[in-house]
Amino acid sequence: MLICDVEFQLIKINPARGGIPERLVLVHIQTDEGADGWGEAQLPWRLGELIQRRDMILPFVAGKNVLDLAELSRLERLSPKLRAALEMACWDAAGKILGQPVCRFLGGTYRTRIPTAHYVGDSDDPRLLDRGQRWLDKGITNWVVGTCGKVEGDLSALRRIRERLGTSIRLRFDARSQFPYDVALRFCSGIQGLGLDMVIDFLKTDNLDCYQRLAWEVDCPLALRLDDPANLWGTLKSQSVHHLILDMTKFGGILSIRDAIAVATAAGIGVSLTVGTSLGLAVASMLHVGAATPSLVSAHEIVCEETLHLSIRSGLKIRDGLWEVPDAPGLGIEVSREILEQETWSHDLWDFPV
Repeated sequence: MLICDVEFQLIKINPARGGIPERLVLVHIQTDEGADGWGEAQLPWRLGELIQRRDMILPFVAGKNVLDLAELSRLERLSPKLRAALEMACWDAAGKILGQPVCRFLGGTYRTRIPTAHYVGDSDDPRLLDRGQRWLDKGITNWVVGTCGKVEGDLSALRRIRERLGTSIRLRFDARSQFPYDVALRFCSGIQGLGLDMVIDFLKTDNLDCYQRLAWEVDCPLALRLDDPANLWGTLKSQSVHHLILDMTKFGGILSIRDAIAVATAAGIGVSLTVGTSLGLAVASMLHVGAATPSLVSAHEIVCEETLHLSIRSGLKIRDGLWEVPDAPGLGIEVSREILEQETWSHDLWDFPV
């Protein structure tokens, strides 16, 4: 079960709604037993540096057992995203060798299906309800609606959703840190009776004292997306929000995110996970963590429409609006050869500067 090689592949992900392609680095490890494992992360790497990156990183991991994950998580020379991708690949390889899905190593399959929330559009999108209806037709009833930057437009869109679909939809509102304090108070007055699950990144500041003051003044479920593990303790200590949304890749992987979940749960703060651009590997990792962690009761976020489609192409399944936890060994999905051949970032002309 020793790592004998690691290679990187740069994948081009075209946004579902147009725009510049995003880059995704696939990590592929090989073991001395012939098993392999896959991981992924959004990294600002270029095509021409992949071999140099491999030559730099391989000495850190060669000869390591794929289950020596605590040691891997302490390799501070590697960025959290790269550690997360390598750890993901190690979990995948270990599961394949031992014939078990990853969730079995994390405490077992507490639940077999996982709810997720999906971004349906901004409040000023004229096709918002039509887009939402397409999600609803697929059984997806947890929606994230983004702000248009104007309180009146946001409130109008949220009311239209409630009027058309009633309480069958669970709504999250993403304010994207655009609201000054006084505007946030006005918004909170307007959403009474709309039954929002949470308002995410509400204030135009990251000052936790302002969030704490707002929590005292309004009856509104406040949530923060937390990207930096260093900010976790201060956020929990302030008791300024009701819920945290965490990105596993930015925290350094499954082991690190489980530590964060345990600390937040002990502090009485709700937690859910989020996945950005993914071929499905990060989504599968999220599903395994959700399957093995009883305290994760809220829907997790998949904010990119292309991630949804690519995850399904990679073999993940949605039934009745819930993602099924893969029960095959490892992460439970295979990276599609078709995707590798079609989506590889294979020419420097596509290597846009970052």
